Amino acid sequence: MGIKDIATENKCLLLKLLHRLHNPDDSAWARSVRERINLVTMAGEIAGPHWRDLAELMPLYRAVTTCAVGNGTSTCFWEDRWLNCGRLKEVFPPTPQPCR
Repeated sequence: MGIKDIATENKCLLLKLLHRLHNPDDSAWARSVRERINLVTMAGEIAGPHWRDLAELMPLYRAVTTCAVGNGTSTCFWEDRWLNCGRLKEVFPPTPQPCR
């Protein structure tokens, strides 16, 4: 019928903003935000419901993208896919420790 799912559309647009944060070349907004937050933890001076929504989409963004480590400031060691074998949290899942 041509009716768009607004929730899906919103997620797509928020994912686009996350992509701009991780690739800030032409975006003054992304460069400004990167100066005020930690990209790995998404913590910083920015707050609000819109920011919470961006942070909640980070696992999805990490699942569908790969990254180059570079100096490591914007790479999450366990969560981001920076090796060909996949994300480290999936390749080396934590093993349960026996109770003593």
